[in-house]
This record gives sequence, structure tokens and C-alpha cells, in this order.
Amino acid sequence: MDSFDLPNTDAKPVVQDISDPQNTPCFPQPSSHGSLNPNMPCVNSYPSLPYCPYPPSAPFMPRLLPYDPSTPFSRWFVTTDMLLSQLPGAYKMTTLLFALPNDIRLWLQLKGITKDSDYEFVKPSLLNLMSITEKPKSMMDFFQRRQKPGESFAQFAIALQAILAGATGTRFSPEDQEYLVSTCFIARVCPPSLRAHLASLEHAGIVELIKAANTFSATVGNHSQALPQPRSRNQPKVSPYKHFEPTGAIQGNPIGNFSSTRRFAFRSLNY
Repeated sequence: MDSFDLPNTDAKPVVQDISDPQNTPCFPQPSSHGSLNPNMPCVNSYPSLPYCPYPPSAPFMPRLLPYDPSTPFSRWFVTTDMLLSQLPGAYKMTTLLFALPNDIRLWLQLKGITKDSDYEFVKPSLLNLMSITEKPKSMMDFFQRRQKPGESFAQFAIALQAILAGATGTRFSPEDQEYLVSTCFIARVCPPSLRAHLASLEHAGIVELIKAANTFSATVGNHSQALPQPRSRNQPKVSPYKHFEPTGAIQGNPIGNFSSTRRFAFRSLNY
């Protein structure tokens, strides 16, 4: 049986002599120019990048809570106005309109309020246009709402939308809400001649109805039509043409004589 040979523990470890330049391991050496020697291996050949500070950060854009038509606009606008005060003037209207529903943005465009408008200048008009009362709404208020004197067609449509949203919330889909608003708009808009003109546009959207109403009013020349006053019960009925009744002489004698006929003629002329 072969014997197991133990390793020789008296052997000295092999140590490389670094005093000999030929046996020196290869390490990259820095050159006199402060960069690694290009003649040596493992050299970074990319030039050093110059220092560049970070670009200035963009202005802080607050995220506005989207407007819910079932809530009062004045209450929502208090918080919105505080957030918009942190933005430059060029960003205020764009941020505000982005938080509004699409139909309200279209109505505001019809009133001349766009993303290019000055926020501080149009803010009073915006509050006046979007102002709604705090009183709870019902469907009876919606169907009985008529266009008020001096109220534009866009303001009337927005008021109908606000009443419907306050009375029903999210019970109806957006398509059903627009249909109800359009139907009530046609039935309650003034003057009555405009209602007859819009009757054929029953299935049109509210924006198309507002444009058609503005075009009709511009053609007619006024936004209201004076209704005929009801006749008083004590007011006598006067015919525009006077029908003279024959005198007794002619009634008694249809043919009559010359004197009776002459007497009736003079009486008619002196009436």
C-alpha cells in the first residue's frame, strides 16, 4: 500500500521580487499632465467633463381639485384661488380651466374667458357667471326655472346645469344631463319666437342651442319680445271699422223715400 506523503511545511513561499523592473506588475501610472498614461493598459480614454450646475427647477404647479358641479362654485373657488396665487400670471388661467369640466370651459369660451385671458381681470366676471345659491335644489326648481331679464343664454344654460346637478347629483349620465338641460332650455328661453325657432333643434347639444339662440337674436335685433297685454274685462270691444245701423225709417221702409234716405245719410256723416 502506498503511503500518503504529507506536504512539505518547511518550503518557503514564493515571493515575487519587485525590485526588478521587468518583473514589476502592470499598473496604470499617472502622467505628468494629471491623467493616466496612454501608453499603459487600462487607461480611461474619455476626456473629463466640465462642471455644470443643475438647471433651475420649473415653477411649482399645484394640483387643483377638479370642480364638481354639484357643489357651490364659490366654496370651491376659495381654495382654488389660494393655490393659483402661487403661480405666475401666465399659468393661472390654464391651470384653472384644466380643473373645470369640458362643458363649462365651452360656456366660458362663449363668454370670452379663455386661457389667454388675464386672471385678475376676469375673476369678478367668472364669479358672477358661476355664482349659485346655497339653497338645496330640486327637480321642480329645474323645470320651473325661466330665463331672467338681462340673463344671457350661456348664463341661463349654466344655471340649469347647476340646478340639475344639485338636485340629482350623479344620478344621470352626462348625456342624459345634457339632454334634460337642452329640453328645458328650449322650453324656458325667451322670447317665445325663439322657442319656436329652437323647437326643431330638440336633439342638438346645449352648445349648438346657445349658438343658434345668439344667431337668432342677432338677426332679430333684440333678446326679448313684448307680449301683447291681456284685454281688461271692463274694456269695451271696439271694432276698427264702424258699422252704422240703419235708422227706423229705413228699417220700417226698406225701399224708403228720398227724405228718409237723406236723413240717414246726414246722420251717418255727422256721427
